[in-house]
Amino acid sequence: MTRNQKLKYGSGIVALVAGGQAFAVAVPPDLSTLTGAIDLSTVVTAIIAVAVLLMAPQITKYAISAVRRMFPK
Repeated sequence: MTRNQKLKYGSGIVALVAGGQAFAVAVPPDLSTLTGAIDLSTVVTAIIAVAVLLMAPQITKYAISAVRRMFPK
C-alpha cells in the first residue's frame, strides 16, 4: 500500500468517525424524566434550611447581646 492510498483510506475513516460524532452532538439528551422527578418544594426547603444553618451563629450572637442589654450592669 502506497502512502497516497494510506492517506486516502485514512481520511475516509476520519470522515466516517467525525460524521457519527456530529450526529450525536446534534441530538440533545432527553432529561425530562430526571427533571420531572425533582420536587421544587423539597429543593426550596433544603435551600432555606442551609441558609438558616449558616445564619444560626450570627442570630444567636445577636440574641445574646440583646438579652444582655436588657439587664443593667
